[in-house]
Amino acid sequence: MADISKLNLIGIVSPFCLLEFKHALARVGHGQMLEVLIQDPDVADDLVRLVDRSDDRLVERKRIDHKFQILVQRVSKKDISVKEEA
Repeated sequence: MADISKLNLIGIVSPFCLLEFKHALARVGHGQMLEVLIQDPDVADDLVRLVDRSDDRLVERKRIDHKFQILVQRVSKKDISVKEEA
């Protein structure tokens, strides 16, 4: 089974949680998983859309009580983080 990194975004407001997600996913190695916990259903939808538009794979999305658990597998080899040019 692939390694799973965890990211708890409960209480983090949008758009900061989307930025945190992108940075965390950029740090996950090819083939590894990122598990995200989030409360806001609209932000959960946004995260799923981000994954759908990427080369990465949505493994699972489920609701647990008043939060969502989203599991993403890093498929893309490209770095999606923002880099400064010298």
